[in-house]
Amino acid sequence: MPPSHHSHSSHSSHSHSHSSHSSHSHSSHSSYSSGRSRSYSPRPVRTRTNQPTGWSTAKHGNCIRYDFRDHDYIYYPHSWTDENGNVFREGYYDENGIHYTNIAASNVQTTLTCEFCGTKSIWEWKEGTIPVCSNCGGQIKIDKIDAAVNNVSGTRSSKKPFLTALLIGLGIYVGIPLTVVFFYIVVILASLFFKLFPAHKNSSTDQTTRTAVVETQKMPSSVYVKEINRTCYLDGEDYYDEMTQCWFWYNTDVVPGQWQYWYEGISSDYGDYGWMEYDDDKGIWYIEISDGKWKKLPDKYDTTDLWHFENKNVNELY
Repeated sequence: MPPSHHSHSSHSSHSHSHSSHSSHSHSSHSSYSSGRSRSYSPRPVRTRTNQPTGWSTAKHGNCIRYDFRDHDYIYYPHSWTDENGNVFREGYYDENGIHYTNIAASNVQTTLTCEFCGTKSIWEWKEGTIPVCSNCGGQIKIDKIDAAVNNVSGTRSSKKPFLTALLIGLGIYVGIPLTVVFFYIVVILASLFFKLFPAHKNSSTDQTTRTAVVETQKMPSSVYVKEINRTCYLDGEDYYDEMTQCWFWYNTDVVPGQWQYWYEGISSDYGDYGWMEYDDDKGIWYIEISDGKWKKLPDKYDTTDLWHFENKNVNELY
């Protein structure tokens, strides 16, 4: 087990190139449960094949359906394992079972996941914009930009048509002058409220901002590691991969941020320290031997089975 404290230092900073996750398709079919409903459909729903299995609304929560120009997508908010032990990644699956980590469309808010630190954010695509992770600063890769056929935020609201009809009725039956007077009364009362209670307004806004920041920085319960082709889950404060006996976490206390690793059989030789980092440029491992002091991993250790993220410095813009 790693020490109870993390290493809040780093041996050095390095630059790297951007890589992306590959997409996967799956051979089995299952039904889905959409967390949101639509009040209309502009075209026949595409037949879904090759879908992931084992998702249960009662166990895993709701998923969301998006009907776009090129494909129909179902968004699964987190990874899961079916009864046969098959692990499926969070993200979007189209009607052919092809997986996308992130998709975007104009005028539609979709959920994007940072492939480096796992932070999720809601984003609406606008031409020329590039999403950046609010937690680690890494550029978020968009797998596909599609065109929305309709919004998926739920049944279309009838409040605006109802309000329009009400105003027309007031104008016809009560009289236009009375309607105008009523409108001005509402405006005056609203302005008085904001003048009398400015502190309440500001406090509410600040609280909303603070809540958003806290949610953004929360560590996800799992992270998919492309390098070992499996999902790792939190074990205390760190992620853990049982097959390689490796604990790892993303250190944001250094700039740029660093992935740090603790390998049983190597790190455990260094007592209360032993956190390791991989130098992309030099192709070598470093290990912390005392508080803030790092050295090249001694040659006596076999590094053949050690893995690391291809992009560990993700606090830069690419």
